[in-house]
Amino acid sequence: MTIRVLLVEDNEDNTKLMEWILEELDCKITYAKDGEQALEVSKGATFDLVLMDIRLPGMSGEQVTEKLRAMPSMKDVPVIAVTAHAVTTELERIRACGFDEIVTKPIDVPELMAKIERLLS
Repeated sequence: MTIRVLLVEDNEDNTKLMEWILEELDCKITYAKDGEQALEVSKGATFDLVLMDIRLPGMSGEQVTEKLRAMPSMKDVPVIAVTAHAVTTELERIRACGFDEIVTKPIDVPELMAKIERLLS
């Protein structure tokens, strides 16, 4: 079964890393480089999972996730926050915005794959 993933990431190197990881899971990736683009592509598509960078140009990943959660087609789609900010207070704030999981950078590949598999099972 192909997993439909929305990858919201503005950094090309991080995008390539995520592609490499997601290829192992047989994913079809839709890309968005910022929040506006993520919201636009979400209007006409169905996703099984969203990987959301927190620091994006324009809207933050938290703001984008809150808007996605308001869309009927996206309200139950698991969203994993991807962030370089691992301070406890930051993680608590991120969790409160509606994310199902948080992964910190640098990415621990086995941890990310395990979280994806758990959320999709």
